[in-house]
Amino acid sequence: MSELLQLAGALRASDDAEIRRAFLVRKSNLVAAKDYFDLADSFLNAKSAAKALATLPRSLAHTLQALIAGEPIQANHISELQARYLIYVEHEKPVVFDSVKSVMATLPKISLGQVTSNPESQEIRKSELAQTAFTALQSVSELLYDFEYRFVREIGKNGIPLVDVKRLAAHLRQSNDFIREIFWIAQMADLVMLRNGRWQPSASAESWLELSYDLRWNHLTTALIESLEKSSVAELLTLRGAGISYLKEIFGHAFPFADSATSDAIDKFQAAASHLALAQNGIVTDWFQEVLAGGLQKVTQEVETLLPKPQDRLICQADLTLIAPGPLTTATEKKLRSFVDTEQVGMASSYRINALSVSHGLESGLTELEITELLTGLSGRDLPQPLGYLIRDVAQKFGQLTVTQSLTEHHCTIQASDSILLKQIENDSRLKPIGLKRNADSLLQSRMDAEIVYNALRSAGYTAVRTDTEGKVISPRTALTPSPVGTAIDSLTQMLKTIRENDAQSEPEGDDLLRQIQLALKNKSQLEVVVKTNSGDEVTFILEPVGLANNRLRAKDRKADIERTLPLDKILRVKLSE
Repeated sequence: MSELLQLAGALRASDDAEIRRAFLVRKSNLVAAKDYFDLADSFLNAKSAAKALATLPRSLAHTLQALIAGEPIQANHISELQARYLIYVEHEKPVVFDSVKSVMATLPKISLGQVTSNPESQEIRKSELAQTAFTALQSVSELLYDFEYRFVREIGKNGIPLVDVKRLAAHLRQSNDFIREIFWIAQMADLVMLRNGRWQPSASAESWLELSYDLRWNHLTTALIESLEKSSVAELLTLRGAGISYLKEIFGHAFPFADSATSDAIDKFQAAASHLALAQNGIVTDWFQEVLAGGLQKVTQEVETLLPKPQDRLICQADLTLIAPGPLTTATEKKLRSFVDTEQVGMASSYRINALSVSHGLESGLTELEITELLTGLSGRDLPQPLGYLIRDVAQKFGQLTVTQSLTEHHCTIQASDSILLKQIENDSRLKPIGLKRNADSLLQSRMDAEIVYNALRSAGYTAVRTDTEGKVISPRTALTPSPVGTAIDSLTQMLKTIRENDAQSEPEGDDLLRQIQLALKNKSQLEVVVKTNSGDEVTFILEPVGLANNRLRAKDRKADIERTLPLDKILRVKLSE
């Protein structure tokens, strides 16, 4: 049986999760795969094989080299190599795919010899680790709140604009690289997602923000470890047990064939491990080994005892700033953050309240009374007069400037009860990109989507709200209800669904024969064809397909120097020949 047919059959027998893992590792072409044969064909090229080998743990890489060399191998590794679609089993013997052999021939020989450890002496204080983890948790939270309030678009492939990176870096008093690393952690933990080219909190972000700090850490750490395959975890644990201290050295030894893409992923993992206190200054901590060994719950309990204790206390000042002497409880912080902006986060945090933030709170479902009572309860005294006045004024004017999406035409409308305000908006140079046009005395129109216009108005300082056609306010959080569009994983899921539906409607055997013949025609390769004659005998020909029509195959028989025409119903088996 040809390798293409072997792999197509293996993919057909695999579940979606197995194919997805292999597909994302190999970075194969989504558009090209219309059936299992296309998928198998994309896996069988050298570039795809090289990507798969780049993530191969050392023990499996050593087994693969031994298998190619005809040396004894560990039987328990066969299933793992099959799951990565690097080998197949024929007549109870493992066989390495030719594309894998050709790539392996270019790679250095590796061994499973003794690991030379050079333990690094470094005093690691767990209180410092807890502070590092706390900073990371607060930073991820800030990023999620920022993505809810602001329109942060996608740049490149799953990136965010430099201007937003710099803004968040300045806000958190961190470097640009720190922000990119925190963003990767949020992506890895499925806390952010893309919707129509805009980054926003995902469905799980809301639940994550309601967790206590120790459980937030647990969630992020779980996601980080789950980003590794089980065989990789075992490899890392073995190397750590051998005494290697540096995380980079552990990964370098664990993945001997790592390419630039894999090395980049490893660098991101190492940065995340450092932020989550699994490493410090590049040296792994005891928590790293415990988590890998399955002791995450034990470590979480220890982290909980070291993290700062939340307290619901707030100092409200007349200059519209709010000061929290310590971390707030998650429930209080979540409610507070719906109507304030942060100025500084840390063990002690400061917030600022303004017209836009109060408007956001009202849009999110809070009332003027709820906001006032929360601040009064946290501060233990009456609110300063300027603060109370601001909240009351915004509540009175709430909903006087609205943005509504038209259901029948591709435009949105801006309405205001104040004609002077509408004229100011019409003449505001900052809003020229959204192309506002006067329609009536109390109406402006834009060809842009209502969400874009809404964010543009708020960025310019106008307390606009979004409403539906019945005049009901649309909460910013409702508007951000996840509806992922065009992400790689969603496209892959849809592709696999289509392949399985098409496969279920076809005759597998006949389809397999036809697909191999079509592939031979496409690649101008030879076929080994087994035909049943009228007498019932089986005859084998080595042919070069020329054409396929009217259920007949036309092919050149080089050995007999003739052209043969064979009915497809007489063909029993075909095999792509070298």
